[in-house]
Amino acid sequence: MRTLALKRKYKGIYEVENDKIKISLSNPYSANGFGTNAWELIIYNKKNGKELLHEWFETKKEASRFGAKWVIKNL
Repeated sequence: MRTLALKRKYKGIYEVENDKIKISLSNPYSANGFGTNAWELIIYNKKNGKELLHEWFETKKEASRFGAKWVIKNL
């Protein structure tokens, strides 16, 4: 199963980008010290600044797998 090759930017925040899109996977609650397991996946189009995808997941692995499938299918 494929997952996104994200790099840790800060605690609870992972990102990867190229010249066309930026993918951000974050747990804003963990980053702020609340310790919950809700992960937010956002895929941005860097050319026009619009969100292509914005979803919430229970686990980081689930979000990463979904994001990889979405990128393969839609881009």
